[in-house]
Amino acid sequence: MEYSRLLLEPDGRLISIDVKCFTFINIYAPSGKQAKNERNNFLCQTVPAYSVATRLPFVLMGDFNRVDDIQDRANIPPLPVPCSVVSYASKEMVTGLDLVDIWKKLNHCKPGHTFHYHSGSSRLDRIYASRSFADKFLNISLQSLSISDHQRRLSEIRTNFIQESASHLLREKHVANWWESVLKPGIKRISVDYSRKKAIHIRETKFYLF
Repeated sequence: MEYSRLLLEPDGRLISIDVKCFTFINIYAPSGKQAKNERNNFLCQTVPAYSVATRLPFVLMGDFNRVDDIQDRANIPPLPVPCSVVSYASKEMVTGLDLVDIWKKLNHCKPGHTFHYHSGSSRLDRIYASRSFADKFLNISLQSLSISDHQRRLSEIRTNFIQESASHLLREKHVANWWESVLKPGIKRISVDYSRKKAIHIRETKFYLF
């Protein structure tokens, strides 16, 4: 993956890279009740500091180790004070940076809990995006991993392929190689993907109608 800028938080809890038309920020927030203050400072100070350092729209994802909505956690039996699980530091961060919760945007009727334990489940792992970039997300889903007690989030982002290809450095250096290695295979990939999705939609529509 090509990138133009790389930033690493000293404690290793955040990495930020510029990828073409957006900045990708991945985090792992401090966990546990004993780390509440450290986690709050990380979400309210560290993450915003790295986020505002970029001039590009950004995608913020990772393990937040907290929830910002009571619907993002389910306990058996239910907690006596449900609101006590909500992280106001997380809510403050999301509001301050004007972020969109991609799971809630695309799957607002599904809980999307990524961490399951003996007495319940929580949505600790999230994907947020700048409001100007949120509409580029086409879908989001979860996938179980045998090597982790958290589920993996999968998402697809729509980008302006023609514009990005036109500004590719290879186009100025060797237009024939640019055509064969960048533009042509990209157009083929997009066309095949569009045709595949169109065929699935047609089959599903026929099944529904007949």
